[in-house]
Amino acid sequence: MSIVLLLGHASAWTPAVRLVRPVTSIVSPATSIVSPATSIASPATSIVSHTRRHAAPMLCDEAPSDTGDADMINEIFAAGVVAATAINTAAEAADAGAGPLKAALRLSAARAERGFRVGSAEALARLREQVAAVEALSPELAPVDSPLLPGEWDLDFTDAFDVLSLGLSPLEIGTISQNVRLSDEPGTLLAENVVEVLPPLSSLLANAGVPLPRAATEYCIGATCKRQTERRVGLVFDRVRVKPYLPFVPFGLPDGLKLEGGLPQPAVEALQRLTENNVYLETTYLDDDLRVARGPQGEIYVLSRRQAV
Repeated sequence: MSIVLLLGHASAWTPAVRLVRPVTSIVSPATSIVSPATSIASPATSIVSHTRRHAAPMLCDEAPSDTGDADMINEIFAAGVVAATAINTAAEAADAGAGPLKAALRLSAARAERGFRVGSAEALARLREQVAAVEALSPELAPVDSPLLPGEWDLDFTDAFDVLSLGLSPLEIGTISQNVRLSDEPGTLLAENVVEVLPPLSSLLANAGVPLPRAATEYCIGATCKRQTERRVGLVFDRVRVKPYLPFVPFGLPDGLKLEGGLPQPAVEALQRLTENNVYLETTYLDDDLRVARGPQGEIYVLSRRQAV
């Protein structure tokens, strides 16, 4: 994704580690439920093959010759129902396991201020473990092709240096987001990474109840995303847009004032060929409200879908 974004240090939050630690144990019950489904299915398979051997000569309009065949059919049906129920139960348990893990990850990410204030190497390692636990339960096997991928996503956490380096700025970093939409070209997505920059002390003044306008300047970098696999897209950053905050301009004009530019299409295609193996984003978890992605060096991006107002 390379949100063109950052890292800082500061306050520790060791209580968060103890808060989240018990949650990971929820995964194991979901996993252990799957095996009964497999073992239950096998009797059904053996019964079916036995029935085919004995019932093969039977014609479509013939009834079972005796009650034994009818009982065997009933056994096949019952075994199938039990197997299907066990499989559904296992899937539901896996879904239930993802919920607490997601909640714990979001809590840790909030305490770490999206990664800008992780506090310690141990806390960062714990966050990475939580991300890996969530990734293991991804319900989408082909996220690049999923209708859930497009939309507006807000950054919850990252350990990517290019994003975290924004924390070195004297200005305050507001919302960091990514807007993903479909392209007219098959196999291509368009993404726009947006960073809000606010004057210093903006949050402090807002929390104190000082009635000030949200003086945010938006810096946007657009990318053309070419499908490489069912989980990975190659990235070419080909567009830049700046939407400045102009407090002394008549109301309404700032929304229409944008400074932007982009690369011509031949240049974009040439860059795609040059960088496709080195600049990419792989989606490792996707559901209706959470998305996890990794860059070429394994850097993590955790994002939540923006809720409609």
